[in-house]
Amino acid sequence: MGETRLYKSKPKLLGQIAAAALLAVLCPLLTAHAGERPVTQYLAGWGGAVLFGAGTVLLVREYLANRPMLVLDDRGLSGPGLETLSFVPWPAVDSVAIADRRRRSVVIAIDEDRLNEADRQRMNLRKPVRDRRGYLLAQVKVGELTVGAAQLAGMLAEHVERSDRRA
Repeated sequence: MGETRLYKSKPKLLGQIAAAALLAVLCPLLTAHAGERPVTQYLAGWGGAVLFGAGTVLLVREYLANRPMLVLDDRGLSGPGLETLSFVPWPAVDSVAIADRRRRSVVIAIDEDRLNEADRQRMNLRKPVRDRRGYLLAQVKVGELTVGAAQLAGMLAEHVERSDRRA
């Protein structure tokens, strides 16, 4: 089946970098204009420049790091794009669905009865969220990914189906 890596959208990151850099430049310029101004306005302007400048540096670092947000491999789904878990094994996935009307996230229902001990340890459950049936839920927000919710849901469903055929 191979491994699929999903990354943050580079155009969105570039837009965030440009906005932060522009604000870093504008903050001190707004306080530099004519007249006597209280010291607090100068401090606010330069404080904003430092804050947005630091944000720019962090965003550039993230842009250059090029780490995948999600990794889909033969065993399951992993990566920092998962909010409440570190890993979702394919055999434990009960269903995959698009979460909201705006199609901004995908929800994965996990049947804990299908988990073996090694997968349970690798999941590293942080904040358990459950649906009405009692299944664990894992949410993936797709706003920063290079794929949309429908495409991601399709990819996940395909991996689950392949896993079921192998079992």
